[in-house]
Amino acid sequence: MIAGCQIWPQVWELRKAAKNEGIEIQVIKLDVLNEIDRTNALGLEIDVLFNNAGIMESGPIAEIPMSVFRSVFETNVFAALELAQGLSGP
Repeated sequence: MIAGCQIWPQVWELRKAAKNEGIEIQVIKLDVLNEIDRTNALGLEIDVLFNNAGIMESGPIAEIPMSVFRSVFETNVFAALELAQGLSGP
């Protein structure tokens, strides 16, 4: 089993928690926006992907800056899709 975490402190915390519980799991850093992290993940043997990376913004749509919309779509749609497509093969 492999678990991915966005930032290193999360990786270390999950590794420690798993060890304390006697759970054998490989924990990797996987920020879906980071090409190096995605490439590393795509090099692993993965049978099932549970892709739950996502961010949210709220407020009146007319007042949310386009840069924020782009960030949300980059994380929630494009990066998730790129990871899924990378795992499905060429």
